[in-house]
Amino acid sequence: MKERCTKAQGEREIKVSMEYLRLKRQAREQLKSDALSVRRMHKPESVWPNQE
Repeated sequence: MKERCTKAQGEREIKVSMEYLRLKRQAREQLKSDALSVRRMHKPESVWPNQE
């Protein structure tokens, strides 16, 4: 099946850095929290009626 799907010769290795995955996850969480804080800033505050 490999011969039909790719022109590569021989075996390949895929190496993944655990540090890269950790930093990627950390960046994604940071962006998510930043997006939530921006959304909160654009949400209008409710107006409290004057109590006299």
